[in-house]
Amino acid sequence: MRANQFTFDNEFNFSLNKKKNIKSIISNILIILLSIIVIFTLIFSLTFSFYEVIGVSMKPTYNPNLEISLDENDYLNSIYKDKVLVNKLDKGSNGDIIVLNRGKEDVIKRLIASEGQEVVLRQQGEYCFYYVNGVKLDESYLEDNYLQMDSSYFEEFRSNNNLTTEFYNGYEQLRFTVPQNHIFVLGDNRAHSEDSHIYGTISRDSVVGKVIFSYSYNQTFFQALFEYIF
Repeated sequence: MRANQFTFDNEFNFSLNKKKNIKSIISNILIILLSIIVIFTLIFSLTFSFYEVIGVSMKPTYNPNLEISLDENDYLNSIYKDKVLVNKLDKGSNGDIIVLNRGKEDVIKRLIASEGQEVVLRQQGEYCFYYVNGVKLDESYLEDNYLQMDSSYFEEFRSNNNLTTEFYNGYEQLRFTVPQNHIFVLGDNRAHSEDSHIYGTISRDSVVGKVIFSYSYNQTFFQALFEYIF
C-alpha cells in the first residue's frame, strides 16, 4: 500500500505542477502580448496622429464629392469629414500635404516651397501660375476651374506679402525667396483657402507632420487600409 500511495502522490503532484506550469506559461504569454500592445500603442501615438479634414480649402483632394455652397460649409463639413493619418516624424518636402499648427488650430495644406527657394506667381491673362526656382509647378491635383484665379487673387497676394509687381514678357508677376527655416504652403482650393498667399511663409517648426494616408468620411481606417492593400 505504501508503494501504491507513493505512486499516487507522485502522479497527483506531477499533475498539479503541470497545471501550474501551463497557467504560468499562459500568464507569461498574456503579459508579453499586453506589453507588446502597450509599447506599440505608445510608439504609434508618438509617431502618428489622425486628423479630420474640416472645410473646403483642400478640395478636390479631400471631400471631392461634396457640392456645397459656402454658406453651408460649417454645417455640412461637421458631418462629412475625410480623415488623414499623419507621420509626425516626417516634416514633408515640396509637393507633400502636411498638417501645421496655426495657433489654436491645426490646418492641412500642401507644401509648395522650402527655405531658400524662389517663388514666383505669374498672372497670364485670367490665369495665375506658380513657379519654384524657375520651374512651373505641375499641379495636376487641382481642378481646372481652380487654376483660373482672377486679378483679385494676385492683388491679395501682393498686398498681404508686401511685394512689388514685376513684368516678364508682358506678364505681371510677384517674386520672393522663402526665408530660412520657413516654408510656403497653399490649399488645393486656391480660390477659397487661407494660406501663405494671405499670411505669408510660416516657420517649419509649426509643421506637425506629413500626411501619409487618407480615407473617406464614410470609411473606417481599417476598411480603407484593406482596400488600399488588396
